[in-house]
Amino acid sequence: MVWYATKASAQCFSGPARRGSPGGAAVDDPRAADGDWATAWTHYLLRASMRAARERELQEQALACVARGRLSPAALREAPDEGRLREQSARVAALHARWLADVAAITAIGAQPDGSGDAIAWAGAPMTDHLPRLARRWFALLDGLADAWGDLAEAHLSGILATVRPSGLDAPFAVELRAAPGETASALLSLANTRNEPAVVRCRVTDVRRADGVGPSFVPKVAVAPGILRLAGDEARDVRLSLRLEKEAFDPGASYLGAVRLARRGEPPVDVPLRIQAVAGGGPP
Repeated sequence: MVWYATKASAQCFSGPARRGSPGGAAVDDPRAADGDWATAWTHYLLRASMRAARERELQEQALACVARGRLSPAALREAPDEGRLREQSARVAALHARWLADVAAITAIGAQPDGSGDAIAWAGAPMTDHLPRLARRWFALLDGLADAWGDLAEAHLSGILATVRPSGLDAPFAVELRAAPGETASALLSLANTRNEPAVVRCRVTDVRRADGVGPSFVPKVAVAPGILRLAGDEARDVRLSLRLEKEAFDPGASYLGAVRLARRGEPPVDVPLRIQAVAGGGPP
C-alpha cells in the first residue's frame, strides 16, 4: 500500500506553561491568612497537586520531543537561567523574612495586636491561642515556596520546549485546510493501492493544536468522506476532508497542526500532516 504522502508526526509542541492560582488565594493575598488553618492546609494541598500536574505535563512533552528526535537529551540537563534563578532565590528569601516577621508579630512580648489592652496579658496568653494563626502563616509560606520553585521549573521547561519547531510546518507534503473563521474549507487526499490484493483503509483526523503551542489541543469537526476506503488492487481514490472553522475554536490568523491518520489492519498507522490555516478577515456573521 502506498499513500501519496510522507509519514510525519505533529504531536510535539511548545508553548508557555499555564500559570495561575487555582484552588485558593495566593500567598501574597491577605485573604490567605484570614481563613481557618484547615482551609489553608486544604488550599495548599490542592494547589500543590495542580502545580505538579502542570509540571508533569511539560516534562512529558519534553520527553516526547526527545523520543521523536526533535530535541537533544542534553537540553534536559541544562541548568536554569542564572538570572531567573537569582530572582527566585530573592523571592524565597523574602518569603522566609515575611514568615519570621509574622511569627514575631503573633508571639512578640510587649506587643498589643490592636493597640490597646494589657501587653503582659497578651504575651502571657497560652501558646495554643496563637497556633491557628501560626498554622495559617506556615501553610502560606509553604504555598509561596512551592510557587517560587514551581514557577522556576515551569519557565525552564517552557524555555526548552520553545526551541522545538513543531513538526508539520516543514513537512514536504501536508493536507491543508484554509478558510476564515466561520467559513468552510475542503481538500482532497489521494490514496493508491499498489499491491495486488484489496485493501481497507480507515481515515480519521487526530486532535490539532495551534502551531505556536498556545491553548489546549482539541479534535476538529472534520468530515471525512469516505471514512472507510475499500481499494482494489492497483486502484486509486480520493478522500475529501471538509471543515467549518468555528469561530469559537479557531483564532483568526493562527495556524493549527494535526494529522490525517490512515490505518490498515495488521499494519502501523500512517500520519499525513494536516495544517489548518484560519485566515484573518472572516466571512459573514
